[in-house]
Amino acid sequence: MNSTMMSIYIPRMCINTCEHEIRHAFRSFVIGAVSRVDFIPIDKKPGFVENIAEDTAVKSAFVHFDFFYESADYIINRIKNGESYRLLLNGRDETNGYWILLKATNPAQNTMMNIHQVVDNCRHLERIVEAQQKLIEAQQKQIEKLTDTTMRVRDEVYQLFGGLFNQTTQREALNYHIGMLGIELDEGSKVTGEVKCDIWPTTRQGDKLEERLDNIDAVIRQIIGGIYCQRTQAGIIQNHMDILDGREFEFNNRGEPIVDYPKDTHKHKYWPTTRQGDNLEERLQRIENMLMPKLARMAVIEEPEYNAENNVAELCSGNDKISIRAYNEYVKNGNNISLSEYVRKMIGLNDTKQEEYDSDDEDHPLLATCANVTLTRGGDI
Repeated sequence: MNSTMMSIYIPRMCINTCEHEIRHAFRSFVIGAVSRVDFIPIDKKPGFVENIAEDTAVKSAFVHFDFFYESADYIINRIKNGESYRLLLNGRDETNGYWILLKATNPAQNTMMNIHQVVDNCRHLERIVEAQQKLIEAQQKQIEKLTDTTMRVRDEVYQLFGGLFNQTTQREALNYHIGMLGIELDEGSKVTGEVKCDIWPTTRQGDKLEERLDNIDAVIRQIIGGIYCQRTQAGIIQNHMDILDGREFEFNNRGEPIVDYPKDTHKHKYWPTTRQGDNLEERLQRIENMLMPKLARMAVIEEPEYNAENNVAELCSGNDKISIRAYNEYVKNGNNISLSEYVRKMIGLNDTKQEEYDSDDEDHPLLATCANVTLTRGGDI
Protein backbone atom coordinates (compact mmCIF):
# COMPACT_ATOMS: atom_id res chain seq x y z
CA MET A 1 0.00 0.00 0.00
CA ASN A 2 1.34 3.41 -0.94
CA SER A 3 0.61 6.12 1.64
CA THR A 4 1.93 9.56 2.48
CA MET A 5 1.79 8.66 6.18
CA MET A 6 4.86 6.54 6.87
CA SER A 7 5.18 6.95 10.69
CA ILE A 8 3.12 5.91 13.72
CA TYR A 9 3.38 7.27 17.24
CA ILE A 10 3.11 4.95 20.27
CA PRO A 11 2.76 7.15 23.42
CA ARG A 12 3.37 4.38 25.96
CA MET A 13 5.26 1.09 25.97
CA CYS A 14 7.42 -0.83 28.40
CA ILE A 15 10.79 0.74 29.09
CA ASN A 16 12.50 -2.57 28.19
CA THR A 17 10.92 -2.87 24.73
CA CYS A 18 13.58 -2.89 21.99
CA GLU A 19 13.51 -2.09 18.29
CA HIS A 20 13.66 -5.80 17.34
CA GLU A 21 10.45 -6.56 19.28
CA ILE A 22 8.67 -3.69 17.54
CA ARG A 23 9.77 -4.84 14.07
CA HIS A 24 8.62 -8.36 14.87
CA ALA A 25 5.23 -7.19 16.19
CA PHE A 26 4.30 -5.10 13.12
CA ARG A 27 5.48 -7.84 10.77
CA SER A 28 3.55 -10.50 12.72
CA PHE A 29 0.30 -8.47 12.62
CA VAL A 30 0.89 -7.80 8.89
CA ILE A 31 0.80 -4.01 9.29
CA GLY A 32 4.03 -2.94 7.59
CA ALA A 33 7.79 -3.17 7.26
CA VAL A 34 9.56 -1.05 9.91
CA SER A 35 12.56 0.96 8.68
CA ARG A 36 13.61 2.42 12.06
CA VAL A 37 12.33 3.20 15.56
CA ASP A 38 12.99 6.46 17.53
CA PHE A 39 12.57 6.00 21.29
CA ILE A 40 11.96 9.11 23.42
CA PRO A 41 11.29 9.65 27.14
CA ILE A 42 7.82 10.68 28.28
CA ASP A 43 7.19 14.45 27.75
CA LYS A 44 10.49 14.89 25.90
CA LYS A 45 11.49 18.53 25.26
CA PRO A 46 13.60 19.61 22.25
CA GLY A 47 17.32 19.18 22.80
CA PHE A 48 19.83 16.49 23.78
CA VAL A 49 18.75 16.18 27.39
CA GLU A 50 16.54 13.17 28.06
CA ASN A 51 15.93 13.47 31.84
CA ILE A 52 14.96 9.82 32.31
CA ALA A 53 14.06 9.12 35.92
CA GLU A 54 15.32 5.92 37.54
CA ASP A 55 11.83 4.73 38.41
CA THR A 56 10.46 5.33 34.90
CA ALA A 57 8.62 2.21 33.63
CA VAL A 58 7.43 3.45 30.24
CA LYS A 59 8.64 5.32 27.20
CA SER A 60 7.34 6.54 23.83
CA ALA A 61 8.32 5.61 20.30
CA PHE A 62 8.06 6.87 16.73
CA VAL A 63 7.87 3.90 14.38
CA HIS A 64 8.85 4.64 10.78
CA PHE A 65 7.85 2.27 7.94
CA ASP A 66 9.18 1.51 4.51
CA PHE A 67 5.65 0.51 3.43
CA PHE A 68 2.30 -0.74 4.79
CA TYR A 69 0.57 -3.99 3.81
CA GLU A 70 -2.76 -3.77 2.03
CA SER A 71 -4.32 -5.95 4.70
CA ALA A 72 -3.70 -3.09 7.20
CA ASP A 73 -5.76 -0.48 5.26
CA TYR A 74 -8.44 -0.36 7.97
CA ILE A 75 -5.90 0.34 10.68
CA ILE A 76 -3.94 2.89 8.67
CA ASN A 77 -7.07 4.80 7.53
CA ARG A 78 -8.30 5.13 11.12
CA ILE A 79 -4.92 6.47 12.19
CA LYS A 80 -4.75 8.88 9.21
CA ASN A 81 -8.22 10.25 10.15
CA GLY A 82 -6.99 11.16 13.63
CA GLU A 83 -8.43 8.15 15.44
CA SER A 84 -6.51 5.74 17.62
CA TYR A 85 -6.10 1.98 17.22
CA ARG A 86 -5.40 -0.40 20.08
CA LEU A 87 -2.97 -3.13 19.05
CA LEU A 88 -3.28 -6.18 21.34
CA LEU A 89 0.12 -7.80 21.65
CA ASN A 90 -1.24 -11.27 22.59
CA GLY A 91 -4.33 -11.78 20.50
CA ARG A 92 -7.47 -10.46 22.09
CA ASP A 93 -6.28 -10.50 25.69
CA GLU A 94 -5.61 -6.93 26.95
CA THR A 95 -4.12 -8.20 30.19
CA ASN A 96 -0.99 -9.25 28.35
CA GLY A 97 -0.40 -5.70 27.12
CA TYR A 98 -1.31 -3.46 24.17
CA TRP A 99 -0.05 -0.46 22.22
CA ILE A 100 -2.10 2.58 21.27
CA LEU A 101 -1.27 3.56 17.71
CA LEU A 102 -1.61 7.28 16.80
CA LYS A 103 -0.74 9.49 13.86
CA ALA A 104 2.79 10.89 14.19
CA THR A 105 2.47 14.68 13.90
CA ASN A 106 6.12 15.69 14.27
CA PRO A 107 8.44 12.74 13.65
CA ALA A 108 12.17 13.07 13.12
CA GLN A 109 12.88 13.24 9.40
CA ASN A 110 15.16 10.87 7.56
CA THR A 111 18.68 12.09 6.91
CA MET A 112 21.50 11.21 4.52
CA MET A 113 24.12 11.97 7.18
CA ASN A 114 25.94 9.21 8.91
CA ILE A 115 26.95 9.25 12.53
CA HIS A 116 30.25 11.01 11.78
CA GLN A 117 28.50 13.84 9.96
CA VAL A 118 26.03 14.25 12.82
CA VAL A 119 28.90 14.44 15.31
CA ASP A 120 30.67 17.05 13.19
CA ASN A 121 27.53 19.18 13.07
CA CYS A 122 27.21 18.81 16.82
CA ARG A 123 30.75 20.10 17.26
CA HIS A 124 29.89 23.11 15.09
CA LEU A 125 26.88 23.77 17.27
CA GLU A 126 29.08 23.47 20.35
CA ARG A 127 31.37 26.22 19.03
CA ILE A 128 28.35 28.45 18.37
CA VAL A 129 27.01 27.73 21.84
CA GLU A 130 30.41 28.55 23.37
CA ALA A 131 30.56 31.94 21.58
CA GLN A 132 27.02 32.70 22.60
CA GLN A 133 27.84 31.73 26.17
CA LYS A 134 30.65 34.31 26.26
CA LEU A 135 28.31 36.92 24.82
CA ILE A 136 25.69 36.05 27.41
CA GLU A 137 28.25 36.37 30.22
CA ALA A 138 29.33 39.83 28.95
CA GLN A 139 25.72 40.92 28.63
CA GLN A 140 25.01 39.58 32.12
CA LYS A 141 27.81 41.74 33.55
CA GLN A 142 26.47 44.77 31.66
CA ILE A 143 22.96 44.06 32.94
CA GLU A 144 24.28 43.84 36.51
CA LYS A 145 26.10 47.15 36.08
CA LEU A 146 23.03 48.85 34.61
CA THR A 147 20.88 47.38 37.37
CA ASP A 148 23.23 48.78 40.00
CA THR A 149 23.22 52.20 38.31
CA THR A 150 19.44 52.12 38.04
CA MET A 151 19.07 51.28 41.71
CA ARG A 152 21.37 54.16 42.70
CA VAL A 153 19.46 56.57 40.44
CA ARG A 154 16.20 55.32 41.93
CA ASP A 155 17.52 55.94 45.45
CA GLU A 156 18.55 59.49 44.47
CA VAL A 157 15.17 60.22 42.88
CA TYR A 158 13.47 58.78 45.96
CA GLN A 159 15.38 61.25 48.13
CA LEU A 160 14.49 64.10 45.76
CA PHE A 161 10.80 63.21 45.94
CA GLY A 162 11.02 63.36 49.71
CA GLY A 163 12.30 66.93 49.46
CA LEU A 164 9.99 68.13 46.67
CA PHE A 165 6.69 67.19 48.27
CA ASN A 166 5.29 68.06 51.66
CA GLN A 167 5.28 64.78 53.56
CA THR A 168 2.48 66.01 55.79
CA THR A 169 -0.05 67.35 53.29
CA GLN A 170 1.07 65.70 50.02
CA ARG A 171 1.61 62.12 51.12
CA GLU A 172 -0.73 60.78 48.41
CA ALA A 173 1.12 62.52 45.56
CA LEU A 174 4.45 61.48 47.11
CA ASN A 175 3.33 57.85 47.33
CA TYR A 176 2.22 57.92 43.69
CA HIS A 177 5.63 59.07 42.44
CA ILE A 178 7.46 56.64 44.73
CA GLY A 179 5.24 53.85 43.38
CA MET A 180 6.30 54.77 39.83
CA LEU A 181 9.87 53.99 40.93
CA GLY A 182 8.76 50.46 41.79
CA ILE A 183 9.06 50.97 45.54
CA GLU A 184 6.16 49.46 47.43
CA LEU A 185 4.87 51.28 50.51
CA ASP A 186 2.57 49.91 53.15
CA GLU A 187 -1.00 51.14 53.13
CA GLY A 188 -0.61 52.71 56.57
CA SER A 189 1.73 55.41 55.24
CA LYS A 190 -0.57 56.50 52.41
CA VAL A 191 -2.19 59.43 54.21
CA THR A 192 -3.01 62.82 52.70
CA GLY A 193 -4.10 66.19 54.07
CA GLU A 194 -5.39 69.49 52.78
CA VAL A 195 -3.02 71.29 50.40
CA LYS A 196 -3.70 74.06 47.89
CA CYS A 197 -1.04 72.93 45.41
CA ASP A 198 -2.63 69.49 44.84
CA ILE A 199 -0.06 67.41 42.91
CA TRP A 200 2.38 70.30 42.36
CA PRO A 201 5.61 69.91 44.32
CA THR A 202 5.85 71.86 47.56
CA THR A 203 7.58 71.59 50.92
CA ARG A 204 6.91 72.44 54.52
CA GLN A 205 9.09 75.49 54.06
CA GLY A 206 7.06 76.44 50.96
CA ASP A 207 3.82 76.05 52.90
CA LYS A 208 5.17 78.26 55.69
CA LEU A 209 6.13 80.92 53.14
CA GLU A 210 2.70 80.68 51.54
CA GLU A 211 1.13 81.13 54.95
CA ARG A 212 3.24 84.24 55.54
CA LEU A 213 2.31 85.61 52.10
CA ASP A 214 -1.36 84.99 52.86
CA ASN A 215 -0.99 86.95 56.09
CA ILE A 216 0.80 89.78 54.25
CA ASP A 217 -1.95 89.75 51.62
CA ALA A 218 -4.61 90.04 54.32
CA VAL A 219 -2.77 92.95 55.97
CA ILE A 220 -2.39 94.78 52.63
CA ARG A 221 -6.10 94.36 51.97
CA GLN A 222 -6.87 95.87 55.36
CA ILE A 223 -4.48 98.75 54.67
CA ILE A 224 -6.10 99.39 51.27
CA GLY A 225 -9.49 99.41 52.93
CA GLY A 226 -8.20 101.97 55.42
CA ILE A 227 -6.32 104.47 53.24
CA TYR A 228 -9.10 104.95 50.66
CA CYS A 229 -12.59 106.26 51.19
CA GLN A 230 -14.79 103.25 50.58
CA ARG A 231 -17.74 105.47 49.71
CA THR A 232 -16.16 107.76 47.10
CA GLN A 233 -13.12 105.68 45.96
CA ALA A 234 -14.62 102.20 45.46
CA GLY A 235 -13.15 101.93 41.97
CA ILE A 236 -9.49 102.29 42.93
CA ILE A 237 -10.06 99.93 45.88
CA GLN A 238 -11.45 97.26 43.52
CA ASN A 239 -8.50 97.81 41.17
CA HIS A 240 -5.97 97.14 43.93
CA MET A 241 -7.92 94.07 45.09
CA ASP A 242 -7.88 92.66 41.52
CA ILE A 243 -4.12 93.14 41.34
CA LEU A 244 -3.70 91.22 44.62
CA ASP A 245 -5.92 88.44 43.22
CA GLY A 246 -3.78 88.19 40.07
CA ARG A 247 -6.61 89.10 37.73
CA GLU A 248 -5.73 89.09 34.03
CA PHE A 249 -7.07 92.20 32.33
CA GLU A 250 -8.30 92.63 28.77
CA PHE A 251 -7.07 95.76 26.98
CA ASN A 252 -8.67 97.99 24.35
CA ASN A 253 -6.95 99.31 21.21
CA ARG A 254 -5.50 102.20 23.24
CA GLY A 255 -3.80 99.83 25.66
CA GLU A 256 -6.20 100.65 28.50
CA PRO A 257 -7.55 97.81 30.65
CA ILE A 258 -11.22 97.02 30.08
CA VAL A 259 -12.73 96.92 33.56
CA ASP A 260 -16.16 97.55 35.01
CA TYR A 261 -15.26 99.36 38.21
CA PRO A 262 -17.52 101.63 40.29
CA LYS A 263 -16.98 105.29 39.38
CA ASP A 264 -14.80 107.24 41.80
CA THR A 265 -16.41 110.54 42.81
CA HIS A 266 -13.64 111.81 45.05
CA LYS A 267 -11.85 114.99 43.98
CA HIS A 268 -8.44 113.43 44.69
CA LYS A 269 -9.06 110.63 42.16
CA TYR A 270 -6.50 107.88 42.89
CA TRP A 271 -4.73 109.58 45.79
CA PRO A 272 -5.25 107.77 49.09
CA THR A 273 -7.78 109.35 51.42
CA THR A 274 -10.31 108.32 54.07
CA ARG A 275 -13.63 109.44 55.43
CA GLN A 276 -11.73 110.93 58.33
CA GLY A 277 -9.53 112.82 55.86
CA ASP A 278 -12.63 114.05 54.05
CA ASN A 279 -14.13 115.25 57.32
CA LEU A 280 -10.91 117.11 58.17
CA GLU A 281 -10.87 118.69 54.71
CA GLU A 282 -14.43 119.86 55.25
CA ARG A 283 -13.47 121.40 58.61
CA LEU A 284 -10.47 123.15 57.00
CA GLN A 285 -12.70 124.43 54.22
CA ARG A 286 -15.10 125.93 56.74
CA ILE A 287 -12.20 127.62 58.54
CA GLU A 288 -10.86 128.98 55.24
CA ASN A 289 -14.29 130.30 54.29
CA MET A 290 -14.52 132.04 57.66
CA LEU A 291 -11.05 133.62 57.39
CA MET A 292 -11.13 134.62 53.73
CA PRO A 293 -12.77 138.07 54.24
CA LYS A 294 -10.17 139.05 56.82
CA LEU A 295 -7.32 137.64 54.76
CA ALA A 296 -8.55 139.57 51.74
CA ARG A 297 -8.29 142.85 53.66
CA MET A 298 -4.92 141.91 55.12
CA ALA A 299 -3.27 141.05 51.83
CA VAL A 300 0.47 141.12 52.37
CA ILE A 301 2.75 142.42 49.66
CA GLU A 302 5.80 140.22 50.08
CA GLU A 303 7.97 142.05 47.50
CA PRO A 304 8.19 145.64 46.23
CA GLU A 305 6.63 146.20 42.82
CA TYR A 306 8.83 147.77 40.13
CA ASN A 307 7.34 150.85 38.39
CA ALA A 308 8.94 150.95 34.95
CA GLU A 309 7.54 154.39 34.15
CA ASN A 310 9.23 156.08 37.14
CA ASN A 311 12.07 153.54 37.33
CA VAL A 312 11.52 153.05 41.06
CA ALA A 313 10.54 150.22 43.38
CA GLU A 314 7.30 150.86 45.18
CA LEU A 315 5.29 149.40 48.03
CA CYS A 316 1.71 149.26 46.81
CA SER A 317 -1.63 148.63 48.50
CA GLY A 318 -4.68 149.87 46.67
CA ASN A 319 -4.16 153.59 45.91
CA ASP A 320 -1.32 153.92 48.45
CA LYS A 321 2.19 153.81 46.90
CA ILE A 322 5.48 154.44 48.65
CA SER A 323 8.73 154.89 46.68
CA ILE A 324 11.64 153.06 48.20
CA ARG A 325 14.07 155.39 46.42
CA ALA A 326 12.39 158.39 48.00
CA TYR A 327 12.74 156.75 51.39
CA ASN A 328 16.47 156.21 50.81
CA GLU A 329 16.93 159.84 49.75
CA TYR A 330 15.04 160.94 52.83
CA VAL A 331 17.39 158.91 55.05
CA LYS A 332 20.51 160.25 53.25
CA ASN A 333 19.43 163.78 54.06
CA GLY A 334 20.01 163.05 57.73
CA ASN A 335 16.56 161.89 58.75
CA ASN A 336 16.94 158.93 61.05
CA ILE A 337 13.59 157.23 60.54
CA SER A 338 12.45 153.63 60.02
CA LEU A 339 10.61 152.49 56.94
CA SER A 340 7.40 151.90 58.91
CA GLU A 341 7.58 155.41 60.35
CA TYR A 342 8.22 156.80 56.87
CA VAL A 343 5.22 154.87 55.51
CA ARG A 344 3.05 156.15 58.39
CA LYS A 345 4.12 159.72 57.61
CA MET A 346 3.68 159.47 53.84
CA ILE A 347 0.20 157.91 53.87
CA GLY A 348 -0.89 160.46 56.45
CA LEU A 349 -2.32 157.87 58.79
CA ASN A 350 -4.67 159.70 61.21
CA ASP A 351 -7.40 158.83 63.65
CA THR A 352 -10.07 158.58 60.93
CA LYS A 353 -8.17 155.95 58.99
CA GLN A 354 -7.26 154.15 62.14
CA GLU A 355 -10.87 153.26 62.71
CA GLU A 356 -10.94 151.34 59.41
CA TYR A 357 -8.70 148.62 60.88
CA ASP A 358 -9.42 146.06 63.54
CA SER A 359 -6.23 146.65 65.50
CA ASP A 360 -3.34 149.12 65.68
CA ASP A 361 -1.42 150.79 62.83
CA GLU A 362 0.48 147.64 62.06
CA ASP A 363 -2.65 146.14 60.44
CA HIS A 364 -2.22 148.41 57.43
CA PRO A 365 -0.94 146.33 54.49
CA LEU A 366 1.98 148.66 53.80
CA LEU A 367 3.07 148.62 57.41
CA ALA A 368 2.88 144.84 57.48
CA THR A 369 4.99 144.75 54.33
CA CYS A 370 7.79 146.72 55.94
CA ALA A 371 8.78 143.71 58.04
CA ASN A 372 9.35 141.71 54.81
CA VAL A 373 11.58 144.35 53.05
CA THR A 374 15.36 144.38 53.49
CA LEU A 375 16.93 147.80 52.86
CA THR A 376 20.49 148.75 52.09
CA ARG A 377 21.30 152.14 53.50
CA GLY A 378 22.32 154.57 50.81
CA GLY A 379 21.09 152.48 47.90
CA ASP A 380 17.97 151.58 45.96
CA ILE A 381 16.19 148.29 46.24
